[in-house]
Amino acid sequence: MKRLGLVVGLLLPVAARAVTLEQVISREDPALATTGAHLAVGRDGKVYVASSDYVLQLNRDGTDKLGGKVTYALWNVAANAHGVIATANAHFNHSVNFWSPAFQPLGTVSDFLSSDPTEWFGPCDVQAGAGGDFYGMDQNRERILRLALPDKIVRAYSLQPTGEKFVGRIVRFRVCEPRERFVIVTDHGKVHALGFDGRLLWTITADLGGDWWAGYAGVF
Repeated sequence: MKRLGLVVGLLLPVAARAVTLEQVISREDPALATTGAHLAVGRDGKVYVASSDYVLQLNRDGTDKLGGKVTYALWNVAANAHGVIATANAHFNHSVNFWSPAFQPLGTVSDFLSSDPTEWFGPCDVQAGAGGDFYGMDQNRERILRLALPDKIVRAYSLQPTGEKFVGRIVRFRVCEPRERFVIVTDHGKVHALGFDGRLLWTITADLGGDWWAGYAGVF
């Protein structure tokens, strides 16, 4: 009995320690998966955070938040100076979809390739031009499409002058309409400047890394 009493006496202080339970509750819509979300700054000056099938729009100081459900398999989001939103949606949808600033559907362009032989990542990026048009990455056909609302393909730009093959790969880009060029970053670490006229302006090896399943979202 003395030995048992000694054991109890040693355990009592440990059992008496206070335990604090905490729960982190997000202020955002549950549809916004903040882990792995894509971040973009629109030409309207607003910030866009996108994941899965949901886009959050807010001012740069965090005010005036507005969110909306969009098409599934979302790879990137962009907005032009008028606040029109475009989402690049892969998998079976394989489209760039257009939305009003209040997330009402405005149109879609579905001429992007996604399939078992090419993988299901097309289109993997969308960008807004200064003039209001949008540009979608159709990497499985090795081209960038210039798009206008509600469903028009204005022009196609070949990626072949870069010298790379992009089928089944993840490609990110930016567009500069005043200088008529694209800046293209590949998952192999190359950065290409490609003119609207099809001329390759320059290429550098930047050794940019990233996670393949996250789509190398951080290369820019």
